[in-house]
Amino acid sequence: MLSKLSFHLQLKLEPVIPRHNPAISVSGTKYVEKGDPIHLVCNSTGTVDPPENLDWFKDGIKLSPDGERQLKIDKFHVRTTRTLVSVLDIMHSRMDDAGTYVCRSSNLAITSTKVHVLNGLTKNVRRTSATDTVEGVGDQGSDGHGYSESRGPDGGNHASSRCQASPVVIFFLCAMTFLARLSGVRTLR
Repeated sequence: MLSKLSFHLQLKLEPVIPRHNPAISVSGTKYVEKGDPIHLVCNSTGTVDPPENLDWFKDGIKLSPDGERQLKIDKFHVRTTRTLVSVLDIMHSRMDDAGTYVCRSSNLAITSTKVHVLNGLTKNVRRTSATDTVEGVGDQGSDGHGYSESRGPDGGNHASSRCQASPVVIFFLCAMTFLARLSGVRTLR
């Protein structure tokens, strides 16, 4: 006698959702002239879903949209890549916009970038105290080659000291002037 065996098998299939490693990155303007726009983009992916939110910080202070400052923050999801994108735009950069910008996702992934605002409209002048001056450094002297002779009341060569320079340069020029006076050589003006 043969017995019949029967099996009842029930399978439940669930879709396989690929898991992505969470990642965060920031790209955009690193160097900008004062008055030009700053444009930064932060992309953040989650393991299964994108993060719920992204926040921007500048030098540790949370940023929020500001119509008066013309600072915009736009966010959107890219479902196919499980990415949340946040775009930070500052329409007209100021010198105080330079600094470290941090993008932080709601799952606490963090990345940052440094933005430099350049002031191309100013002269390149070394700023020191008003008393630190050495005259004519880099100027053409009376001989057209950067040297000049100036005669003091005693008829000897003297160097002037009036133009902005660092304390190290001042010390060096004073030492050179002293040595030049001792040797009678023409001094750099």
